[in-house]
Amino acid sequence: MWAAQLDFGASKVRRGDWSGIYMIIVVIIAAVLVITLVKPLFAQAAETSQTNLGYGTEYVRAALGLF
Repeated sequence: MWAAQLDFGASKVRRGDWSGIYMIIVVIIAAVLVITLVKPLFAQAAETSQTNLGYGTEYVRAALGLF
């Protein structure tokens, strides 16, 4: 019974020492996942924006008679 209590107390102290490192690892993993998921969305948005910009330029030229 005492051994279990002593081990629990020691692991509790060790856990406090490592909690900062675990938090950093979790933040790094979360950042990698966010970048992996968001980067393609931005690429797709940039592609759509270029397409829309082309259409907008055509409309403006047609409206101003610059063709």
